[in-house]
Amino acid sequence: MIKLLIISILTSSLAIESEQKGNVNPTDDGLWADSLAAAATASDSMQVCHLAAQESIFADTVMKYSLIELEIAQRLHDTAKIADAYSTLGWAYSNLGNRDSSLAIYMREYELLSSTNDTFRVAKTLYNIACDYNSLNKFAKSLNYYQQALVLFEKIGDLKNIALIQRDLASHDITMRQYDLANEKIREAIRIDKSIDDSSSLASDIYTLILMQFNETKKSISISELHQLDKMADTIGIIANNTKNNLDRGILKFNYYHIKAILYSKMFTLDGQHWRIDSAYKYCDNALKYQYAVKDVDKIVTILLQKAQTSYFDKNSDIGINITDMLQQRYIDSVSLVTKIELYKVTSQCYEAKRDFEKAYIYLCEYITCYISYLNTLNMRENANFDANVRIHELETKQNNENQKTSEKIAQQQRFTTLIIIVLFVGAILLAITFRALLQKRSNVKILNEKNQQMSRQQDEIIAQRNTIEDQRRASERANLITFQSIRYARRIQNAALPSEEHIRRIFPDHFV
Repeated sequence: MIKLLIISILTSSLAIESEQKGNVNPTDDGLWADSLAAAATASDSMQVCHLAAQESIFADTVMKYSLIELEIAQRLHDTAKIADAYSTLGWAYSNLGNRDSSLAIYMREYELLSSTNDTFRVAKTLYNIACDYNSLNKFAKSLNYYQQALVLFEKIGDLKNIALIQRDLASHDITMRQYDLANEKIREAIRIDKSIDDSSSLASDIYTLILMQFNETKKSISISELHQLDKMADTIGIIANNTKNNLDRGILKFNYYHIKAILYSKMFTLDGQHWRIDSAYKYCDNALKYQYAVKDVDKIVTILLQKAQTSYFDKNSDIGINITDMLQQRYIDSVSLVTKIELYKVTSQCYEAKRDFEKAYIYLCEYITCYISYLNTLNMRENANFDANVRIHELETKQNNENQKTSEKIAQQQRFTTLIIIVLFVGAILLAITFRALLQKRSNVKILNEKNQQMSRQQDEIIAQRNTIEDQRRASERANLITFQSIRYARRIQNAALPSEEHIRRIFPDHFV
């Protein structure tokens, strides 16, 4: 296990260092194989394959290790690793030019990720699908997936990928000659690049914006406007000089020299200063020094065509003819239709300048044929764009309906929740009232019991006092009876001992008793 870690770390370090220097990666079939052989478990093997696929700069090597990683991940039923393998495998197929296989792989990845909550991975996969559909000239589907990816990136606030999609949509608009729309999207991408301090993307977007000025403007560009564009181009050169990665710096340098060559050729046609032509030649040659970084046949051919067109402006058509003849022999089957149109146009101009009108006419016919094909492609794209807009409108309508239903459902749930809250609130009030009444009742019962007990005690006291009074009354009656009997007895004694009252009155008229 320790051996595996050491080899894997060494391999990754060498791969990254080699890529930054712009050299061939020496580890693709050496140390990666050693790391894989040192892996003790299936999980370790899968990790090595993942590192190899991520760090390698060669599509065939990426495909080799991605397939091994996918096989192991499927055996281990590791969904996350399966998705990782699909992603790198799709990239490999795409870079090898097999867009159909790449599209199929990305579709599998999307199906796998659509049930997860990984919004970023889903959006990135949708973007890759859109790029493949665009390469396959299925523009309606491409625009549809671009829009879906854009919505998700906006949802999570991923500004870098939002700018990336704006850039691709602008490229589509440029192809459709909808320069106003393309201008808006490129400027939006530039605004985002500045906000996130993405200097490399900023330079690429400035490059695209300057190129678009020559396509967008129907009137001739003034020399002052060209000087303003030249200052913008200098920004690309400054960013390129400050870029540390050799490959990225090479791409930016290529773009910088390319745009400078175009600008100085245009300036020469306006002011006739011959030193500008010499500068344009120099910029073309400097751009070709960095073709290793671009790896784009169309861009390389475009630089050579710029050099040929510069020779046409310089009235040195032999150089232009040599360049265009070489391009037709080597690259005519490898370039896009737009580049073919430019190639036939420049070739016709050079032969016309040499006064070889027969060949000029032949290439002019080729130019017209390709241009008609290009217009047919544009028409197809316009139809696809219309279909895409219809589809987008349908999706928006469907989304609005779903949002309305969701809003109604939420409102209904809110009303139901409010009703429940009201019922619970009323119930709580009633419960509080009932509880309070119960407490009051208990308090009243307690008070009543206390009063009853007090009344009972008072009643007992009254009864006791009544009994006492009754006993006293009886004692008084007995005493009165005895006294009355004593008086009556004394009276009887008195009556018996004393003469009658009449007799005494006769004797003692003034007596008293």
